[in-house]
Amino acid sequence: MKKVIVTGAVLATINQHGDRSFAGFIGNFSKLKSACEAMGISYDPSNPLLALTALVIILDALYDKNKAVIDLLTPYKAALISRNAAYEIMSVMKTQILNALKSSKNVTAAEVLIATNLGKKVDGVRIMAIKTTTVPPVVVSVTEVGTEADVASIERHSVSFQKFEIRLNNFLIFFSYVTGLTCYSTNNIALQLPAIQAYYDSLPLLNASAQLTVDALNLARQERNDAFFKELIGARHLATQVKNYISSEFTTKSAEFISVKSIPFPDFRPKNKK
Repeated sequence: MKKVIVTGAVLATINQHGDRSFAGFIGNFSKLKSACEAMGISYDPSNPLLALTALVIILDALYDKNKAVIDLLTPYKAALISRNAAYEIMSVMKTQILNALKSSKNVTAAEVLIATNLGKKVDGVRIMAIKTTTVPPVVVSVTEVGTEADVASIERHSVSFQKFEIRLNNFLIFFSYVTGLTCYSTNNIALQLPAIQAYYDSLPLLNASAQLTVDALNLARQERNDAFFKELIGARHLATQVKNYISSEFTTKSAEFISVKSIPFPDFRPKNKK
């Protein structure tokens, strides 16, 4: 049997991913198994799912499912940090491009106004429709990479109401408009179309990479939840059955039942995840 690290019986402290509570649950299930082992041959349930051999298998499975989630957290966070860092450049580049336009020869006030409003959308600022002129349509195609769910503070979008792919689309519209203007001119290579396009082209891959880690982590979390909490076959349900068996076999006032009675197995998942 794998070594189970017991982090404490109190499960009230839950970190942002809930992994500390799962570790506590595993520790408590280990205590339950040990208590059953201490009963010796007297512990002999007719339900094979409650047998000591089954409890050992369940405990190992709980350990494995929790470890699978924990092992994914580092690459998951790294992918999100890389993506966030790349997107932080976008606002700076947008401002530089806009300033380059403003300093270009023969640029009109209307062109600057359009670019400024498109730039606000890149930053996630909601703007009123431009009444004096309209923005020329730009045909774009941005691949949706999905919606990130079940995430904590590190995964919050740098622009709260916009997903990353929306910002990507807005940036494409912005720089396509500005660089398409005949008046746009700059000696800064980093602000010329090839460099801007290269930066833009690097972002979808970061989006996809981040989404892959999100999908993998969410799947691992779902499988962990099933192992711990699934109706009829989850560890929490089986722990309750073990207690019911012991109370029936030894009575509720017996030392055997008292040894397991107070071992907690709460369902600490968020209500919307149950």
